[in-house]
Formats: sequence, C-alpha cells, structure tokens
Amino acid sequence: MYQVNFLPWRTAQLHTRYHFWRNCLFIQSVIAMAGISGVFWLWADTQQQQHAELVVLAQQKAQLEKVWQLTNKKIMKLKKMKSMQQKQQLARRHSQRYLVLLRQLPLLIPQSCWITRFEEQSGVLIFAAKSNDYAAIITFFQKLNEEQDLDNIRLGDVINNNDDNGKYHFVIRAAWQRGAQHDG
Repeated sequence: MYQVNFLPWRTAQLHTRYHFWRNCLFIQSVIAMAGISGVFWLWADTQQQQHAELVVLAQQKAQLEKVWQLTNKKIMKLKKMKSMQQKQQLARRHSQRYLVLLRQLPLLIPQSCWITRFEEQSGVLIFAAKSNDYAAIITFFQKLNEEQDLDNIRLGDVINNNDDNGKYHFVIRAAWQRGAQHDG
C-alpha cells in the first residue's frame, strides 16, 4: 500500500487559511478604522462649521445689539424732544392767553377802575382793583364774564374805604377756561 504524507499539504492548507482569515481580519480592521476616522472627520468638520456659524451669529448679534441700543437712544431722544415740544407749546399757549388778555384788559376795564394787583395762583387769576363807583365794578365784572378765555368768574367782597377818598376796593377771581387756545 502506498502511503502519502498529507502533513505538509495540511500545514500549507492551514497556513493558507490562517493568512486568509488574518488578511480578512486586517482588512476589516482597516475598514473599521477608516469608517471611524471618516465619522470623526465628519464630526470634526461639522463642529468646525458650527463654530464658524456661531462666530458669525455672535457678530450679527453684537451688531444687532448696537443697532437696538442706537434705536433705543434715538427713541428716547425723540420722546424727550416731543415732551419738550409739548411743554413749549403749552407755555406758548399760556403766554398767548396772557398776551390776549393783557391786550383786551384796557378795553374791558372802565375808566373809573384801576387794577392794583394782577396775579395767578394755582390757575386762578386774581384782579385786585379800586373804583370810584359801584357801577364801574359791575361793568368790569360783566365784561370779564363775556370774555371767552375766562371761566368761573367770581366777584369777591367790595369794600368802601373811607380812608381812600371813598373808593371801592374789590377782588375778582377767574379761572382760565379749559381748552381755550389762541394760535398766534
């Protein structure tokens, strides 16, 4: 009988299988490492893009905050200017009412009356005056009542002062009529 020694053939077969599976394992390892490297590279690239976008957004936010602050400053300045303008208009109207009243006062007061004091206290005009006769006081009071800018006109006590050659001393109080305006 012929005996064949298969030992070298088996050893060669085992070495071939060993090299095959070793190469497969090596290729799988290389592929896995390449996949992990690719995922890491994609993650790093995404992180870098997000960081760049974050920097751009931070710059835009800083610019928008500056614009917002400037806008707020301008709004506050505009409100302040509007407030000042309204105050000036109110002061101008008030001065205009005084001017009109002072221009009309010589036409309203009879010749036998003299204003000794004219002032405003808390929105109430006070006319302190003297007169030679009582009818002139009534005439002055009636003419003030006809004045459109004055409201709530009251004649105070009329005192006949014998020390002052019999002249009558009187006080008339009047309030400015609400909403009365004069455009000059």
